Amino acid sequence: MLSSKVKQYRWLRWVTIWLMIAGLAFLALGCSGRTTPVSRSGTIDPNAPAGAVRTMATLQGEPREVEGWKVEISYVRGKMVVKQETVVKDGGISIESPRLFVGDWQIVLHVFGPSGNALYTGRAEVTVQEDTTTPLRITLGPADGKLVVTLDLSEFSNIGGLIKGRLMTNEDAYVNFDIPEPRKPVEVSMDLPPRQYDIAVAIYKDTYHAYQRVYLSPYQTLEINSGTTTRVAWRPQVGLVDIDLDIREQPKPPSNVTLSYQGGWAVLSWDPSPTTPLTGYRIYTRTDEQFLGYQLWQEVDALTKQWSFSLGEFAGADRVSFVITAVDPLGHESTRSNSVLLTLDQ
Repeated sequence: MLSSKVKQYRWLRWVTIWLMIAGLAFLALGCSGRTTPVSRSGTIDPNAPAGAVRTMATLQGEPREVEGWKVEISYVRGKMVVKQETVVKDGGISIESPRLFVGDWQIVLHVFGPSGNALYTGRAEVTVQEDTTTPLRITLGPADGKLVVTLDLSEFSNIGGLIKGRLMTNEDAYVNFDIPEPRKPVEVSMDLPPRQYDIAVAIYKDTYHAYQRVYLSPYQTLEINSGTTTRVAWRPQVGLVDIDLDIREQPKPPSNVTLSYQGGWAVLSWDPSPTTPLTGYRIYTRTDEQFLGYQLWQEVDALTKQWSFSLGEFAGADRVSFVITAVDPLGHESTRSNSVLLTLDQ
């Protein structure tokens, strides 16, 4: 009886071992679907299904200004990143990738100016097919600039509890930050597309609720340039702006903005932007010169040269400032035109 049980145990043990071996072999071979093997060096197995991408990119601006500039292209798939370098030639970029796994890849390009800053950037997604060179066209636009604000918050050292801050722009972008020691400077940064902004700083006690706000600064205007770090020194009494200027590729703004009156109506008129092509113009208004930045009011097409409106639209305001910008087909916005002021009798 004992011998029979021992034999049965041995038989079950061997069955278990063979099942484990079969399972490991199945995992090694993979389940269903095609896989791409990778060598231990991290390169693609020469026998693996692979293809290539021919990337052609164009830049906004005069080709002679960017000729010979360094270009870095990255092919990204999950944790795998393959990099290449080339230069701008004849105002454009053309480069073929090395062998890449079949499947979806993200392509990221950066063009660096003489100073070493990335002044143009662009990205796209492409599906690599086996034994095929897939063409890809990308239009590169101005790279984001970085805003770095160093805040002197020593004036708030007498506030008890947890002190918080918020760096805001007139376009709803903002960064929250904690103030662990008000006597020490705090540095806050944010990446922004290149153009002009109105920024302000708000200080809160304990939470970011309106009733807990203890200070709101006046808005101040600054300009963000492509691939450039704009540094600003700020304190509650005065805001000091130190802007690093650089080339920008935005369209030119409209000029000679004027305001005329016809009865209970007003007419904004302007000379068109010399930049072509354009998609239209944006009209901004500001009803509080100290505590409000410019807000988008109207968008009109590129053929429009004037805009009429009823004075009743601003019945609650004493003074209204207007500025106009131009917008190109890539969405890049010009700097602001001259401002005009509407004064309302209450």
